[in-house]
Amino acid sequence: MFAVSSSNQKESDNESDSDSDEIQSEAAQEIQRLIEKAKSNVIPEQSRPLYEKQYEKFLEWKTKMKLSEEITQNHLLAYFQKLSETYAATSLWATYSKLKSMLICKKNHDISKYLELQCFLKRLGKRHVVKKAMVFTPEEVSKFLNCADDDEFLLHKVILVIGLHGCLRTIELLNLKITDMKAEGNLFHIKIFSTKTKRTKSFVTSPEVYPIINKYMKLRPDKMERFFLQYRKSKCTRQNVGKATFSSIPKKIATYLKLDKPETYTGHALRRTSATLAADLGADTLTLQRLGDWKSASVAQSYVNESMLNKKTTSTMIASAFQFKKPSTAITAKTLSEKNQNDCAPSTSCQQVPCVLDSQLKVDQEKILENSQTCDKSISSMELNVIHSQYELSEEDINECHLSQQDYKQFFERNEMINQSSEPKNVNKRCANDNQDDKENDAQMNQLIKREKIKSSIHEKVYYSYIVL
Repeated sequence: MFAVSSSNQKESDNESDSDSDEIQSEAAQEIQRLIEKAKSNVIPEQSRPLYEKQYEKFLEWKTKMKLSEEITQNHLLAYFQKLSETYAATSLWATYSKLKSMLICKKNHDISKYLELQCFLKRLGKRHVVKKAMVFTPEEVSKFLNCADDDEFLLHKVILVIGLHGCLRTIELLNLKITDMKAEGNLFHIKIFSTKTKRTKSFVTSPEVYPIINKYMKLRPDKMERFFLQYRKSKCTRQNVGKATFSSIPKKIATYLKLDKPETYTGHALRRTSATLAADLGADTLTLQRLGDWKSASVAQSYVNESMLNKKTTSTMIASAFQFKKPSTAITAKTLSEKNQNDCAPSTSCQQVPCVLDSQLKVDQEKILENSQTCDKSISSMELNVIHSQYELSEEDINECHLSQQDYKQFFERNEMINQSSEPKNVNKRCANDNQDDKENDAQMNQLIKREKIKSSIHEKVYYSYIVL
C-alpha cells in the first residue's frame, strides 16, 4: 500500500515538472519572439532589403579576403577604401549607416566607436562636390504652362503645378491618391500622408492653376485609387504613373523649353524650384522649413542664403555706403551713331501706327515756359539729322526731345508701364492664335513697342546730356 502511494507521488511530481518545463519553454519562445520583433523594428521596414544586401556584401568581401570572423576597425577601413574607388562620399555614408544598424542587430557590435573610420569618411566628403538638380525660372514655368499643347503635355503641367505648390518629392507625388484632393471653390486642398518625415502635410493650389488640374481630373476614369494616371492622346488610361516617369518629367519639360543640359533637370528639380522661387520672393527660414517639411532649418537657410532677393538686398546695403560719380554721357552725333549702328530701324509702315504715347507726351508749351526748371538747351542740327536718319522719325517726334528734366522722368515712367503691359499681351497672342489677322496685329504691336523703346533711348541720352552740361 505504501509502495503504491509513493509511486503515484513520483508520477505526479514528474507530471508537474514536465508542465513547468513546458511553461518555461513557451515563455522562452515568447521572449525570443519579442526579442526578434524588437530587433526587426530597428531596421526600417521599407528599406530592409537594402540593409540586408549591404550586410551580405560586407560578409562576402570578408570571406573573399579570408579575414577572421571578428570585425575590427582595420577591416572596415580596408572595405570602405575599396568602395571609395567606385562610389561617392554620400554613398559611402549611406553604406556606413546601413552596416552600423545591421551589425548591431546581428552581431551586437557597434562600429560608431571607430573614430578613425569616421574621420576617413569625413575627409572623403570634403573632396566631394555635390551635384544638385537644376531649377526652372518663373519665365520658363510660365512659358511651358501657356504654350505647351495640352494634348501632349497636360500630365506634365499637372505634375509641375502640384509639385511646385507643395514642394513635393517624387515619392510623395507617386503616393498621391484621389481621396487626398478636395476641391474648395477655385482651389484644391491637398493632403500628403506618405512623407519621408512621417508627418502629414497639406497645402492649397492657387486659382490660376485650377483649370489645368480640373481638366485633368475630368479625364480620369472612375474607381482608380492613385491620382496620377498615364495620359496618352488626350485621354487618361487605367495605368498608374510610375516613379521613373515622375523622375523624367522635369527633363522632358527642359527639352521642350530647349534648355541647356536637360539631363540635369532630375526628379528633384521640382522641389528645388519650389523652394528657390519662395526664397526669391522673400520667404523666411521658418516659411521655407514648413514648405519643404524639413526637420532641420539648415536646408531652408541655404535656400535663403542663395536667393537672388537676399543677394540684391545685401549688395544694395553695401553700395549705399559709397558715393558714386555719374559717368559723363554727353550726346554727340558720333557717339549716337556708333551706339545705334546695330539697332534695327523701324520700317516706314511703323509711322502709320498710332503712337500710344503721343497723347501723353503732348506738353503744354506755356507751362514749360513758366517752369523755372525748363532746360533751354536743345539738340544741335547735326544731332537732329543723325536721329532723323537713324530712326526715320518725324519732326514732331524730334521736337519731343525739348522737354524739362521732370518731363523726361515722367516719360520714362510712362514708357516702362506701357512696355510692361504691352509685351506680355503680345506674347500671349503669339501663343494663343496663329491666324493671319493676329499675326498682322502682332507685327504692328512689335513695331509700335520698338518705336517707343527707340524714342525712350533718345530721350534718355538727351536727358543725361542736360545733366552733364
